[in-house]
Amino acid sequence: MDSKSFHNMDLQKYKNILNDLQEEKNLDYLEKRYKKLISNYSKAYLYGSKWYVGDSFKKYVINININYLYVNKLENIREILLKIN
Repeated sequence: MDSKSFHNMDLQKYKNILNDLQEEKNLDYLEKRYKKLISNYSKAYLYGSKWYVGDSFKKYVINININYLYVNKLENIREILLKIN
């Protein structure tokens, strides 16, 4: 791409297209992904896993004690939720 064509681009148009392609990764988004993820496993497996935080990810996050700077379970499940398709 030469510099002339770059300056003629409608940057706001392309920014809007990119924004539409990206889902907002808020708590409701993560809750939906968590529900889908746990539906694939038995309760026995879930209770033994280090990332299972109960039936609701959102409820778990809301009820976490804010005195903790790092919550290992939360970091494990957040990483899983952001990597799965």
